Formats: sequence, C-alpha cells, structure tokens
Amino acid sequence: MVPISETKIWLSIKYFLIKLKIGISLTNYGKIHLIQEKNKLMKIIKSVSVCLLMLFFINFSAQNYYDSQWKKVEENYKKGTYKSNLPIILDIQNQAMKDNNAIQIIKSLKAEFSILKQTHDDTQNDENSKFFSKLQSTETKLKGDEKQLFHLLTLEFINDYYDNNSWKINQKTNIDNQNLSQIETWSKLDFKNYLTKNYSDLEKESAILKKIQTQKYKEIFEASENLDYFPTLLDWSNFNYIEFLRNQNLFTPNELKVNSKKINDIYDSEISANSGNPKLYFQHQKINYNCELNNCKDKFAQLEKLVGDESTKGDYKVLIIDEMIELLQQKEDNKTALVWANEAKKMYPDS
Repeated sequence: MVPISETKIWLSIKYFLIKLKIGISLTNYGKIHLIQEKNKLMKIIKSVSVCLLMLFFINFSAQNYYDSQWKKVEENYKKGTYKSNLPIILDIQNQAMKDNNAIQIIKSLKAEFSILKQTHDDTQNDENSKFFSKLQSTETKLKGDEKQLFHLLTLEFINDYYDNNSWKINQKTNIDNQNLSQIETWSKLDFKNYLTKNYSDLEKESAILKKIQTQKYKEIFEASENLDYFPTLLDWSNFNYIEFLRNQNLFTPNELKVNSKKINDIYDSEISANSGNPKLYFQHQKINYNCELNNCKDKFAQLEKLVGDESTKGDYKVLIIDEMIELLQQKEDNKTALVWANEAKKMYPDS
C-alpha cells in the first residue's frame, strides 16, 4: 500500500491553485505573498514527485524480488527437487510479512502446504500442527477480502490434509477437538464437525463473498483450478462446499443421501446466479452428480439438451460434447461420435 494519500496531495495542490486565481491585490505586499505561495506550491510538487518516485522504485524492487524467487521455485519443481524449495518459500513468506503483502503471504503458505503434502519426513509428528498454527496466527493479521480468501483456503488445506491422511485418521477414536494446533490428534469426527461448522458459517457471508472477484487473486491459484468457472469467491466457496458434502470417507451412505438436497440447492443457486461458461460448468456438474447418484439412463440426452440450449452461450460446451463422445464410444457408436466431433469444430473452431 502507498503510505501517502495521492488524493489528499492533489487536493492540496488544487487548493493553492485556487488561491492563486482569486482576487489577490497586486500591491507590493500582494506580489510578495503571491511569490511565497508559488514557492510553497513548487516545494509541494517537488516533494510529491520525489515521494512517488521513491515508492515506484521500492514497489518495483519488491516485485522483482518476488518474481525472481518464484522463478527459482518453478525451476526446482521442474527438476523434482521439492524439498529444496522450502527455504526459498519461507524466505518469500518472511519478506511478505515484512511488506504486509497479503497475496504473497497466501501464495507462499499455499506452496508450503503443497510441499508438506509431498514430503514424508515428519519424525516429530508436529509439522502439520505447526503449519496450521501458523495459519491461525496469519489469519488474525489479514483484513477484508484477503481475510475471506485466506479462510476459504484454510478450509481447503484442512480438507486436503484429511483426504491425504484419512487411512490413519479414520482409525482414531472420536473426540471433540477443534484446535488446529493439534490437528495430528484429530479424529474423523473432528474434521467433519470443523468443516461442517465453517462451511455453514460461510453461507452467512454469501453477500460479501459474491462481491469479491477471484481474478484479482489469480496469481495465488494454479492454472488447473479453472478460475474462469468461479468468477467470485462465493462460486469458489460453493464448489468446495459441494466437494466436502460429497466426501464418501467423511459421510455415511445415508448422510450422503441427505446431503444431496443441499448439494442440488447449491448447484441451483450457482446456475441461477451465473451466465456463460460458469453457468454451463455448474449445469454440467449437476447432471454428472445426479446421474452418478441415481444411476440415470438418460445422461446423453440431458447433455445433448444442454448443448442445444441457445439461451446460454459459451465454449465450455466443447467439454460437454467431449463427454458425449466418450459415452458414444463406450457404446461403440463411433459414427455418431464422429458427427459430434465435427459439430464441435463447426460450433467452436477456436476452442
């Protein structure tokens, strides 16, 4: 953030310019006063210019630092040397804390968690507890939109942690422990209760999440996360909420059936709120979900109807057609599959 308010500075400049224009008497005293006012104005302009120039170089230097560090991280990923990235990522994190750079803080924590998931040398069985304790303390330092985003990503981390360790977590006795700093001791019920409560609480924040555009945080997300389908944090939150409610490890078959109403309600709200590719995405996912749940026999017909619906435009329809082709190939109807492949090329030649 720029520590000096440019708006206030330029208001001050306008104030002096107005004073120069009003009827100042051109007596000897008035001329001297006019010269003094001009000198003040020139000093202010000079000070503003110097400050803005300094801020520009400071911000430019900081961004260069982050860019060069992330380039090193990317190069190590390509080599497969994941663990060697951890010191670099922690350096980025520490610098981001000093700079109060929320995006770099969140991005570095996301990268740190990715390394924790891929390495398995936690001899003290406390690395994850330390990491989640860090999440808790970091969240208290963030404000506004970044705080909302960070909370969503924390839930994603917790969900991922459970999925990666469910084989041993499910063997633990159920207790009631909601302390993230002791996450290694959590049972299946602890994860389930914590995530249920937090996703439920997020529903009360829907109006706020809907106003926050995900594109301004695209640097934090991976390309595979398809932000184009989630224009707002509400869309991203609902996507993750659905994934949680569908988790077959956390919920019993009967609970999954109960969850289906809530899942369809979320799909309907997303379909109603969006247009273009995001709407098509959620329509497609709803068809897939319900066909999987109910073993539907008319999936191809539903997908065909969705592609033919002219009220919603978007090249996401190519992906729907791709699934239709797969269904046809499973039935060895290659002739019809070829027809649809050609149709997709005609409809969206650039996709």
